Amino acid sequence: MSHDCRLHPYRLHPYRLGFAVKILGGGGLATSDTRRWGSGPHLSRSLELLDAAFDYLERIDARVYRIASSTIPYGTHPDLPELDYRRQIGECEEGLAALGEKATRLGLRLSTHPGQYTVLNAEDAELVRKSSLDLEQDALLLDALGQGAEAAVVVHVGGVYGDRAAALDRWARAYEALSERARGRIAVEHDETSFDVTDVLALHGRTGVRVVTTTTTIAAIPESSMCQRPWRRRPRPGATCGRRCTCRARAPSSVQSAAEGPRGCCRRSSTSTPTSSPRGTWPSSSAWRRVRST
Repeated sequence: MSHDCRLHPYRLHPYRLGFAVKILGGGGLATSDTRRWGSGPHLSRSLELLDAAFDYLERIDARVYRIASSTIPYGTHPDLPELDYRRQIGECEEGLAALGEKATRLGLRLSTHPGQYTVLNAEDAELVRKSSLDLEQDALLLDALGQGAEAAVVVHVGGVYGDRAAALDRWARAYEALSERARGRIAVEHDETSFDVTDVLALHGRTGVRVVTTTTTIAAIPESSMCQRPWRRRPRPGATCGRRCTCRARAPSSVQSAAEGPRGCCRRSSTSTPTSSPRGTWPSSSAWRRVRST
């Protein structure tokens, strides 16, 4: 495993572990200004909280961290122009530069992950517009922090809306309409219910968008086309074959014969009976929570 020294000139690590947003250790630490709009929330307060959070990450040797979506409070709210994300970032240029330099010095890899209401492939054009603003905001925030290209804005594809091909096409067109800054920051991640790794790789092939993959999500879909290994085909204890299969209507993949059924499906037959995995086959709950970054 190798690292580009230009990404972290102060500190290099053979691997980096981390987590997202919420800090329970140290008695619990807030990481963003979550006050209501009438109480005067501002990015400057979030930066103060993140400064203390970064100190905690240093103490526990965590080097990967996802910044909260509320770091810039009400940054894209249409009725609060005084809190527009561009204005808040402009008012905090020095603080952002200092915090970003600290993140680099500590060897932190930062990212954001807009919430479930950021749906780039929505059928509603207004929702797409608002979702695009969320992505533009987070991309500008990472730029203002002076983070390298590895700092990403991670998003999911969104909803299927009854037509997978059309949903993927809408995502690609919305992505291509974003600014160059946002496109350079975004990484698309598969999920555990609707779009698997082959779907996001198809988006990469069309648009060049980066892809994020998580092994826990792949393992959560034993029927996924990426799960060809026998251990991944065994259902979890108490589960039944095909419970979460969302791809029964798809064409067979190139790595399966047509006789095996549609891509991604665990074919049932009248002579087969789903069986539970033996104790210990699947990782413990703590193992699922581990984050590995290269």
